[in-house]
Amino acid sequence: MADVLQIQDLRAWYGAAQVLHGTHLSIGEGEAVALIGRNGSGRSTLAKAIMGFVRCEGVMRYRGKSLIGLRPYRIARLGIGYVPETRDVFPALTVRENLLLGEKKVTRFKIDDTYDVFPALRERANVKREALRRIARCVSARRAYFDN
Repeated sequence: MADVLQIQDLRAWYGAAQVLHGTHLSIGEGEAVALIGRNGSGRSTLAKAIMGFVRCEGVMRYRGKSLIGLRPYRIARLGIGYVPETRDVFPALTVRENLLLGEKKVTRFKIDDTYDVFPALRERANVKREALRRIARCVSARRAYFDN
């Protein structure tokens, strides 16, 4: 089985501070991988490096194509998505309104597709504020899943 994602000797920085020091990872077709570790161990930085959000060096290939130096939008167009830990939603808007903000004008996916994948969103489509905190991850995941 060929590696879909291959990372060798990856180093990444935030400004002058080096965060990743020679990370190695390979993920095969159909494999699910969980990154575990204590706070500050580099899990989020690795995800940001894969997406092109931080300066990095080393070998990083997705389906044989180098990701090093690619802009994030180009990486997203290859089919890689990123759902940050933040829960960036607009609390004054409903769930439906938040979803529509992330929708592209030209896409084959519509809001009903999102509701099919995340049925809890349909049930709370007109809810604001406190319910959004619980489902904000679904909103972010929807954007990564459908809009890439």
